[in-house]
Amino acid sequence: MRTLEDLTAEQATLQQRQGAILTALAFHTMGSYTRNTDAETVDLFLTARGASSPVKMQVKAAIASGSTSDSAWAGPLAAGRPMLSAHLAGVDRKAALPSFGAVRVPSTNAVGAAQTAAATAYWVGEGAPKPLTALAYAALALPARKVVADLAASEELLELANVNTLQLIERAAVTAVATAWDTALLDPANAGTAGIKPASLTNGLTGITPAGDFQNQIGQVFAAISGGAPAKPVLAVSLQTALRLTGLRDLSAIGINVVVTPAAGNRLIAIDAEGIAYVDDGGDLRIGQPDVEMSDTPTATSTAATVTISTFQRNLKVIRSERWVNWAKRADAVAYLTLA
Repeated sequence: MRTLEDLTAEQATLQQRQGAILTALAFHTMGSYTRNTDAETVDLFLTARGASSPVKMQVKAAIASGSTSDSAWAGPLAAGRPMLSAHLAGVDRKAALPSFGAVRVPSTNAVGAAQTAAATAYWVGEGAPKPLTALAYAALALPARKVVADLAASEELLELANVNTLQLIERAAVTAVATAWDTALLDPANAGTAGIKPASLTNGLTGITPAGDFQNQIGQVFAAISGGAPAKPVLAVSLQTALRLTGLRDLSAIGINVVVTPAAGNRLIAIDAEGIAYVDDGGDLRIGQPDVEMSDTPTATSTAATVTISTFQRNLKVIRSERWVNWAKRADAVAYLTLA
């Protein structure tokens, strides 16, 4: 049951996400005309789009204070940290990896070492020599990689859209980024692209041959990770598979975190979150009209499989959502089984 505190927090998050998309639009619309931009103009801009008073305050707070004669008054207009964080949190709520409880590395271009062999403790008698465990490590570098969604919308729509329409676009961008992130994370076919996209957690693994009934197969995949004793067990499944898990509550009761994502497909994916590290370098939300490459003799039709169009020619603006992440795994931290 949701409390008044929960509802208040949800409303604050909603207002922050509305502020993020409105600030991005205001920056694109007025960023080139800072010498002629004043507080009244910004207020009229927000009022015309149905922004509430709290949202107006957040957008204005993202603008450096100054007099109307200050030519730099609207220069730094950009989504403030709370607003951008709310947008990024929207992506994280839809994406699987932030739900795992994996080891999060917040710094850019993280470099260090990853443990590849576990420590072992022993019982010893009085005066007996104590066995020494030699740990094994491998070098680890996690430069953030970029997943981005570019959504095209007509210039006329953005000029007339109210805050609710703009938020629909923002939500579409959030869903697109989260979907691409999850697919890259869990699809065994994703071998990665050097310098662009990391390989999936399941890539290179040999799927376990299922045996016994459904409940037994769950035990199979968990027995295959971390020596059968994962410290932070996670089971990633699709919604269709989750519906077959009549004992979901029982799994939660014994400490297994069940994460539901379409990217799991018809697989049971067991993960020890203790053996997963990921770097989170934030992200961005902006609106603009990117550079284009176009022919000086364009045609309206084409038989090509992919047709390149000009955003300039078609009065299109692009809403861009970016997330900068990367991940690495311990060799025995992931296993999967494909259901029949």
